[in-house]
Amino acid sequence: MFTHRCAALTLSLFLGLSTTHAATIAGVTVPDSATVQHQALTLNGAGVRTKVFFDIYVAALYTKARTQDARAIIYDRQPRQMRLTLMRNLDAQTLIDALKEGVHANLTEPERQEIGPALEQFEQHMRSVGQAKTGDLVQLDMDAQGLQILFNQTVLGRVDHQDLAPALLKIWLGHKPVQSSLKQALLGLS
Repeated sequence: MFTHRCAALTLSLFLGLSTTHAATIAGVTVPDSATVQHQALTLNGAGVRTKVFFDIYVAALYTKARTQDARAIIYDRQPRQMRLTLMRNLDAQTLIDALKEGVHANLTEPERQEIGPALEQFEQHMRSVGQAKTGDLVQLDMDAQGLQILFNQTVLGRVDHQDLAPALLKIWLGHKPVQSSLKQALLGLS
């Protein structure tokens, strides 16, 4: 009888769990999980950022629980992670300019002024990358206080400002996302 209960419990757990397996997107393997501040995160979605006809990076978004609610992800104070695996060589300033453009498109002027100093700190850390190559990984580990920036698993620095992570997430998930199809992919809708 114990075996039947165990089997039933195992089956119900198995059927009730949403499993996400590592995906390969445009030749880039995207892990199914990540860890930020000792907390396990799951792949919410991933997709390719293209510009004109060029693939720029594969973006992968990790959250505590999968959701298709962009606003909930943006404003969640739980740990989140955004990984950008570059698909072409880029200098740091080109990447910074593209990220700033996405931030500015999704924030009001007062909001931009509020996070201005934090955004400048973020840019300084990103500038230390210099020239990035195909396959390099930019990782943003976000929490309620701000975010930590990593490049190829090396910490570049941390910026503490509670509105910086939401501002950066709006690049991909805001009302004017950098690419609509990428927003859909990050939300697990495509």
